[in-house]
Amino acid sequence: MKPFKFGHIISLFLIVCFLTGCASEIVKEHIDDPIAVSGNLDYYAKMNNDTIEEKCVEKHIEVTGEISKKVASTMIYIGEEQEDRYYFSCTFSDSIKEYDTLKIGDTVTLHGVCTSLYGSIKLINMYGCEIVSIEKKSNENTENVTSTPFTESTTEPSTKSTEPITEPITEPITEPPHTHSFREATCTDPKTCACGETEGKALGHDWKDPTCSEPKTCTVCGTTSGKTAGHDFVDGKCTSCGKKDPNYVKETMVWIPQSGSKYHSRSSCSNMNNPQQVTKSEAESMGYTPCKKCH
Repeated sequence: MKPFKFGHIISLFLIVCFLTGCASEIVKEHIDDPIAVSGNLDYYAKMNNDTIEEKCVEKHIEVTGEISKKVASTMIYIGEEQEDRYYFSCTFSDSIKEYDTLKIGDTVTLHGVCTSLYGSIKLINMYGCEIVSIEKKSNENTENVTSTPFTESTTEPSTKSTEPITEPITEPITEPPHTHSFREATCTDPKTCACGETEGKALGHDWKDPTCSEPKTCTVCGTTSGKTAGHDFVDGKCTSCGKKDPNYVKETMVWIPQSGSKYHSRSSCSNMNNPQQVTKSEAESMGYTPCKKCH
C-alpha cells in the first residue's frame, strides 16, 4: 500500500470543508478594537433602552443579522422595524470593496461604534462599521445539473434553426432613492429620520421652578434637575406650602415682673404689676429663675 501523502490530507480537508458549509466568506479574522457587546438580533431584543444606553452607546459593539436594506453607497440596515425588537443602521466609514458584494438577505457580522439609540422606534445606529464575516444567501432555486453520456444520433438531422439562443437582457434593479421621514423634535433630540439623519435643533426643556418637595421640572417631558427648594418652617409650619414641622416643639410661655428675679407661670402670682410675657428660654437667658410658688 502506498503511503498517505500530506497533500492528500490537505485535499481531503478542503473537500470536507466545502461539504460542511465552510464556504462562508470570512472577510476579517481579527479586529483590534475591544468589543463591549456582541450578539445577534435575538440577543439585543432581550435588552431594554436603559441597558443599551449603558452597555452599547459610544462603545464598540458587534451585531449579526440579515441585511434588509441598502441605502446610498455606505449604509445598510440589519433587521427590520418591529415593535418587539431592535434593528440596526450601519454606516461604513469609507466606501469599501466588499460593500458592492453585499446583497439583501445575506447574513453579516459587523463591528462598529454604537453612536446613538432611538428608543421610540428601536433603532440602534452604528458608525465606522467593518465587516467581520459574510454568509451569502443560498439560492434555493438552483437545481443540480447532471451530464449524460454522448450517443450517436440515428434520426434525421434537425431542420430547426441553429442560431445560438441568448437570454433576454434585463436592466439591473436599483433601489429607489431614500426619502427622509422625520420624527418630531423633542426636548433633547432634533427632528430625526430612521436612517439617523437629523434636522434643526432640539427644543430644549421648559423648566418649572423647584418647590418645597420637587426639584426643577420640565413641563414637557417631566425631566428633573437639581434639588428641591426645601421647606421654610416658622413657628412649626412651612411658609410656602403650610406643611407642619415634625420636629417643632411649642415653647412654654412665662411671665416676668418689672422688677425682681423670678419668672412665673401666672400673671397674678406675687402681685406682679404689669408683668411681661416671654418664652421660658428668653426668661432664663435674661437671668430669671422659676418662682417656687407657681412652678
